[in-house]
Amino acid sequence: MKLLTKSSAPDARLGIVERSAYMAGNIGTALMNTVVASFVMFYYTDVMLLNPGIIGTILLVSRLLDGITDLIMGVIVDHTHSKFGKGRAWIIRICAPYTMATALEKYYGMKESMNAAIAQGKLPVEHLLAHQEVLYRINVLETCMNFCKTAPVTPDMRVLTYHYQLTDAFIQCMLLERRLGPAGDEGIKTKRDTAFANMQNVVTSCRKKFSSFAPNNPDAYRNALGGMINTILPAWMAYRNTYVNL
Repeated sequence: MKLLTKSSAPDARLGIVERSAYMAGNIGTALMNTVVASFVMFYYTDVMLLNPGIIGTILLVSRLLDGITDLIMGVIVDHTHSKFGKGRAWIIRICAPYTMATALEKYYGMKESMNAAIAQGKLPVEHLLAHQEVLYRINVLETCMNFCKTAPVTPDMRVLTYHYQLTDAFIQCMLLERRLGPAGDEGIKTKRDTAFANMQNVVTSCRKKFSSFAPNNPDAYRNALGGMINTILPAWMAYRNTYVNL
C-alpha cells in the first residue's frame, strides 16, 4: 500500500495517509458522540426530570430514523458519479456548509445571550465591540453559505462568471473592512499583519485557480466554490480574532 494516493481516479486505492486522516476524523466524532450518549439520558431524567419512558421512546425513534436516512444516503452515494469518486464528492460538498453551520451555532448563542443582557440593560460597555463583531461574523457566514447554496449547477460560463464575480467582490470586502479592535502592542500588530498577509495569500491563490477554471461537469463549479470558501474562512476567522477574539 502506498503512503499517499496521487491519483484522483474513482477506482484508485487510498494510501495510508488518507486512510489515517479519515480514521482520525471518525475517532473525534465517535468520542464526542459517546460522551453525549452516555450523559444525555441521565441529564434528561435526573436534571430535567422528564419521564424516562418518553425520553427512551424519543431516542429509539431517532435511531430508527437515522438507520433509514443512512440507507437513503447510501443509495445516493452509490449512484454518484464524479471525478472525485462516490463518497469523496459528498465530503467535499459538505465541508463548507458544515464549517459555517458550526461557527454560526456558536455565534447565534453568543448573540442571544448578549441581546438578553442588552434587553435587561446589563451588557457592560466593554462588551459592545464583541457584540458588533458577533453580528458582523454572522452576516459574513450567512452570506458565504448563501453563495454556496446558490452556486449554479451548469457548465454555462456566463452564468458561472457572474456568480463568481459577486462572490469574489464580497471576499475582497472581507479583506478590507472592519479593521477595528482594541489598541495593541507591537506583538498584537505583528500578529494582525501576519494574519492579514496569510489571508491575502490564501485569497490570491484561490483567485489564480479560478482564473483558469473550466467546468468538466455541471457540479464542478459548486464543488470548487465550496472548497474555496472552506479554505478562506479559517484564514479570515484567524484574522478577525487578532482584532476581537471570540
